[in-house]
Amino acid sequence: MGTECHVIVEGPRGLVSHAEQRIADLQVMWTRFDPDSHVMRLNRAGGGRMTPETWLLLVRGLVARRFTKGMFDPFMADQVRAAGYDRDFADITSTQRREPARPAVRRPVRSLDRRTRSVRFAEGAHLDSGGLGKGLAADIVSAEIMERGADACLVNLGGDLRVRGRRAEPWEIGIGNESESGPPISVRLTQGALATSSRRRRVWHT
Repeated sequence: MGTECHVIVEGPRGLVSHAEQRIADLQVMWTRFDPDSHVMRLNRAGGGRMTPETWLLLVRGLVARRFTKGMFDPFMADQVRAAGYDRDFADITSTQRREPARPAVRRPVRSLDRRTRSVRFAEGAHLDSGGLGKGLAADIVSAEIMERGADACLVNLGGDLRVRGRRAEPWEIGIGNESESGPPISVRLTQGALATSSRRRRVWHT
């Protein structure tokens, strides 16, 4: 997923291997950097039938879009690409030319069929997993680990983190501090999720 992934499991052996495979599966489904990914094929076709995981990605995106009144919009894949997010950060230069910004599509989804898990996108609207993909993947993978008999688990995908189960002590989560002179940041979690972001390593100028 273009980042570091950490999985810690308290329970039967083999569950970490399952988590590793599922993270790889979701990467293949959702990435915009592979033209043959499930999301990219849907975007080229203007929609179609979806896997259960991609359907969940779509539904969560719609809920977030409605909840934020459009401030979060997972249907701006074209605008994301035009801004330069179509390559690895290491390949982006400060002098690279970018395409002019285009407005968001007001009604990005023309139709939904929950029975067949099918969607039709409006013209100019294409699904992008970047805003919620890693967090949702952490939700999915951690739930599957628990279903397979883990006592507790932690799944961290590039700063989007989910913990489940019961353990003697809370998880101690260290977070990088943007201020090198400031004290270290630590969060203790027993259940739930944590999403972090920083401008220390990557800064984007518009």
